[in-house]
Amino acid sequence: MTTDHLFRNRTLPAFFRHEKIPAKVVRTADGRVTAFRLDVLSGGWTERPELPRELFFGPSSPEMDNLDCDEFLTTVEQERGRLHGTGPIFDLYAKIKAVEQVAQSTDRWMTEEESRTVRALRRRSYVLFETELQRRGDPGADPSLATDQEAPDDADKPRLRAEISMTALYAQLEPILQTIATDPTGAALQELRPRPGDYAKVFVRGTERPARERYEELWDNGIGFRRPVGRTQIAIHFAPAGAFIDDNAMSRPFPGGYRSVVNLLTPTRVWAAWQYRSPGSSTGISYDGLVWCDDHWAFLPKPYRMLTSR
Repeated sequence: MTTDHLFRNRTLPAFFRHEKIPAKVVRTADGRVTAFRLDVLSGGWTERPELPRELFFGPSSPEMDNLDCDEFLTTVEQERGRLHGTGPIFDLYAKIKAVEQVAQSTDRWMTEEESRTVRALRRRSYVLFETELQRRGDPGADPSLATDQEAPDDADKPRLRAEISMTALYAQLEPILQTIATDPTGAALQELRPRPGDYAKVFVRGTERPARERYEELWDNGIGFRRPVGRTQIAIHFAPAGAFIDDNAMSRPFPGGYRSVVNLLTPTRVWAAWQYRSPGSSTGISYDGLVWCDDHWAFLPKPYRMLTSR
């Protein structure tokens, strides 16, 4: 544990390269000041409570550098990009490597557009990796670093912020979809049953009551989810309800019926549609109707049928 008063006037979190490895000094929820250093073998964080004194007050060393947040994120993801694995995180690392290799193969620096692409991909991979670490209980994980602070030369910050938010939702939702696909008891699926207060969040005033009655009946009689045996890959698409107003890149993966009830949905609520696929296939079993309700997902499939029937 580090004596807190020594760091009273220090801006935290602070970022460093310690012996060529990224590290950060943070203030914990209980007021402690501690440090976390990247474990380059796993991509996770190792707590090093003795490091803050060394990083802030130790002698200068060529083995130690101060980093800003963007440099820290880049350095962390460069290290993690050397790891091997499968899944959405490593797909992003492969995309980064492909962009870098194009420049290397022509013996040139990356263009401004290529650099911007790599930076955005690294922020997305950081959110994915940190969210997964957080889910596993890593005390050093903090995906918000990539969403709260942005590089000063990002030309399209609103778009990048939206992409990162969607990436965070993907990281959270993907293991849930894996679980309901493999749970033979159906208990995991029941966790997605809408809570009483969800209907007022998802549907506009005057619609929430009939929506609740119809979905409660649907859940009581069986929601109609079929486990996708042998389909181990998942493609997920997100869209805020307001995007269903017309045909666009976000609304296109959803059934066309969503456009017919767009005026009955709270426009800022994010919906998800997904598909379970066999390896190597571009088609599979499709579902829709998961909606983000502030701190949990609720499964409200095919609202265009539920709200227009009867």
